[in-house]
Amino acid sequence: MSIEYPINVSTPDYDMLTWQYLIGFGNRFKVFRTTDLGFTQDRMGDIMKISQSEVSRIEHGQRITNIVQLANLKRIYPKLDLNDLIDNNSPDRIF
Repeated sequence: MSIEYPINVSTPDYDMLTWQYLIGFGNRFKVFRTTDLGFTQDRMGDIMKISQSEVSRIEHGQRITNIVQLANLKRIYPKLDLNDLIDNNSPDRIF
């Protein structure tokens, strides 16, 4: 049985469960960035101390973020509930 991936997405470097989690996280992360903060990927990268392309990779499920970067987000947006951001059972709108 072959696995079908979405169009224009390369085969993940992770097992399928991890990859699905990263896609969900990326979706919630993008909603937070655009809707709640109104930030560009460049601005979000500045806060997280990563490049704009790394922010894009997080949003597309191609990169794992770390606790230090999430702590930086919590510092600038205290209402952020990190549990909602990382919980795959949370709705896409988390705030």
